[in-house]
Amino acid sequence: MGAREVDIPLGTCFHWTRKARVLAVVSHAGKREEYLRLRNTGASQKEAAAGAGADIRSGRDWEKAIRRTKNIRIHADGRIVDCKYGVTTYIPVEG
Repeated sequence: MGAREVDIPLGTCFHWTRKARVLAVVSHAGKREEYLRLRNTGASQKEAAAGAGADIRSGRDWEKAIRRTKNIRIHADGRIVDCKYGVTTYIPVEG
């Protein structure tokens, strides 16, 4: 059972699991696949995000092959953007 089913804010659940030292692994792979499938069938970004249970920003990132970890966004062209500090680093991409 998840936080949404029992109407508890996600931040509260996250705090409780962290305090209890419970490791929660969240995978967006299923959402990403569903979002991209919906986009390929002609759905708008907004429709596809709603249908996949994701937000539009994540959907846009998935379309552009941008990976995200904490406050860092890793672009396919080698750019690494630290959103917290506003620093962009370039790493050459081979291939």
